[in-house]
Amino acid sequence: MENPEDQAWQQSQGLGSQLLSERDELLVQGAAVEKAAVLVDMALDGVGIPFETLKEDGSEAAMRAYLIYHKLEWLRDAAVLALLVLLFLEAPPWMRQMCPDPQQYPLGSLPYIYAPTVVSVQAACTVLLALETWLVLQYRGWGDLCKAPVHGTKILLLLCLAADCLSLENDVFVRVGYYIRIPVVVTFQRELRETFCALVQIVRKFLDVVLLVFLYIAIFAWLGMLFFHESEEGRQWFPTYQHSLLNMFYLLTLSYNPNIQIPAYEANRWSVWFFIVFLVLGIFILMNLMLAVIYEAFKEQVVKQLVKEEKNRDRDLRAAFHFLDDQGRGWINSSQMVELFTALSRFRSVPSLQTMQLYLSELNSEESFKVTEDEFLDLCHVIVSRFVKVEEPHFLESCWPGLFFSGSFQTFAAMVAHPGFTMAVDVILLLNLVVLVMEGMTDMSDSPSHEYWLWGVYAFGGLYFVEMAMRILARGWGPYWRSFRSRLDCLTTLAIGACFLLSPVFGLPLKTDYVRFLEITRVLRLLHLLGGLRRFKIIVRTFLRLLPAMAPLMMLLFCFLCLYCAVGVQLFGGLVYKGNPDLESTSYVQNNFTSRNFNDFASGMVTIFDLLMASSWLTYQDAFVRATHNQWTSVYFISFYVLAIVYMLNLVVAFVLSAFVTQMKIEERREAKRLKALADGRLIQPQSPGESSGSSRRPPYTLHSSPSSLRLIENMFKAELETAKIEQGLYSYDGSVGSRGRGDGFLSDIGSGSEIEDTDRRGVTERRNRGSKRASALFLDEDDVA
Repeated sequence: MENPEDQAWQQSQGLGSQLLSERDELLVQGAAVEKAAVLVDMALDGVGIPFETLKEDGSEAAMRAYLIYHKLEWLRDAAVLALLVLLFLEAPPWMRQMCPDPQQYPLGSLPYIYAPTVVSVQAACTVLLALETWLVLQYRGWGDLCKAPVHGTKILLLLCLAADCLSLENDVFVRVGYYIRIPVVVTFQRELRETFCALVQIVRKFLDVVLLVFLYIAIFAWLGMLFFHESEEGRQWFPTYQHSLLNMFYLLTLSYNPNIQIPAYEANRWSVWFFIVFLVLGIFILMNLMLAVIYEAFKEQVVKQLVKEEKNRDRDLRAAFHFLDDQGRGWINSSQMVELFTALSRFRSVPSLQTMQLYLSELNSEESFKVTEDEFLDLCHVIVSRFVKVEEPHFLESCWPGLFFSGSFQTFAAMVAHPGFTMAVDVILLLNLVVLVMEGMTDMSDSPSHEYWLWGVYAFGGLYFVEMAMRILARGWGPYWRSFRSRLDCLTTLAIGACFLLSPVFGLPLKTDYVRFLEITRVLRLLHLLGGLRRFKIIVRTFLRLLPAMAPLMMLLFCFLCLYCAVGVQLFGGLVYKGNPDLESTSYVQNNFTSRNFNDFASGMVTIFDLLMASSWLTYQDAFVRATHNQWTSVYFISFYVLAIVYMLNLVVAFVLSAFVTQMKIEERREAKRLKALADGRLIQPQSPGESSGSSRRPPYTLHSSPSSLRLIENMFKAELETAKIEQGLYSYDGSVGSRGRGDGFLSDIGSGSEIEDTDRRGVTERRNRGSKRASALFLDEDDVA
């Protein structure tokens, strides 16, 4: 009898087949060796298969749901991005009760959208995210709703978004959905969710240090009252214990330094030592101690996540092994391995048959041509992860093969791929830079020639469209979009085009400043030329590899700022306007800070960024306390300082410093290896296309590295990662690639190897490392590649 879940999916079988690629269909309906090849490829791509769908009784419908879920990830990302954009474009809640005069209320320059449009967009996003949640429960099973709190959290957030759509229709002033959008973004993005969970796990240690800092401030506040109670210092800065606490906290942030010292210093020069001791112990020791505690706790959580990813990857590779070992012998022979890599050649450019047989003989320590489960995992990590993915077929190959295989198109594709084409684009960028400089100078001097230079700026925008179209046509969309530089170029070029197209559509004047700024962003691509200079090469490569590694943490910080900004718009929206008597005598108005406000989300984000930089944050606090006539308003600003600056920003700074130092050492070691290999003549050339085990149109196999961000994080926490793997039953690295031992059992708990003695563990690892080292010596490590 058919599984009921399979019956429910039969009606959508056609749509599912269209969404699934060749690799996905092989995983669902392929032979055992094909399923094993797909599992290996997906595991090394970082796309894990849930335990429920890998079990022998897992239904085909669950597998299809999981694969379709991954195919539709872009819809989820689009919905999350739309919710973020809504925050910036939606009219603030206070504007629904009045129509403010832009001349009186300083507002941002973004256009506003109102309730009907907001309801439509938010409802569409809610439906898309509900579809994503339904697909997850389809392949995990509805019983997982009670086991994993994240699913219940997603459903609760979606219900809040749906209820918020109704509140918009009823014109409710206080709305939950205005704040719920940020948790939705964090919950539905896995990397953000994992980073957020890591931060939550270290809150307890952070609060311990906060309590220590509070006691430190409390003691010095009491001492200040005791020392200065009969002086002008005491009457001005230490009148009550509450004021003393606040003022000493502000001094610790350096906001009141040296103002708070002046009355006491003028009366007695020796009084300055009270403040010197407080600042030296507080800033140089206590605050740095807080930074160290936060970073060490965060490092511990990151290591746990890395070990979890390692377990999931090994679990999928073990599943692939057991697909091949269908007889349960505990080993597979070399012919089965050859069949596996023949099937894997559909997805990766694997080496030739002769090379693979040589590798198998070197890897197998007993020379019995029996590959055990542990040796199979080593094989996958040492070899397969080093060969490039076979790209998806070019869109012209499937829809217009005659054109794709024509000599003219192949010549065109070769021209675009030639380094000379990139050099020509760099020359165009240099000319664009000259034109931008001349356009800016003639604009500032009101020269009559400015119009001609401006047309030159527009012309270069058109050239970028041509260059983008040529690259996409020659390479295909997938390979083009996979490059970070190409993505940046594409988005910048599309933004330039939007400036030209939207202006006549909406009857708005063309914003020359926007076009100029976007082209400057495009010209910044010339910075890659610094990588060609030896003195800048290591620094530039380190910086570029650092960006993806810190992206989740920076994105989480951005979401935190958005959340505080949403609260600020709700609390302080409409309070800043020209002629407000509560603000007339404040330094906020005297310094012309009125454009920094919370009247809308765009202006609020600028204000929040100022607060993040600790730039005159007490000026903002004093102004909004007076505008609200409520002293509790200061809680908003103090809590932001503690959570955003002391907690999150310091964590970002520590992570960047650690990552930069680690990556700098990696790049220096890689450059030293490359120069030594070049001097010794040991640089290995790739195989010729004829030696590849694929079709004639596939490229020769080349060395392929794992994602740079993951490699960087693993190197940052290498010692902690090794310790955690030993504790979890995963044998640690010994310094060579792929030299790890693992526990036994199909889809078993890999962390159950605690009964193995460390001496036995080291012995097993050493025996297997000898084979792995000999085998990996056949292939050049990626660090040796120029």
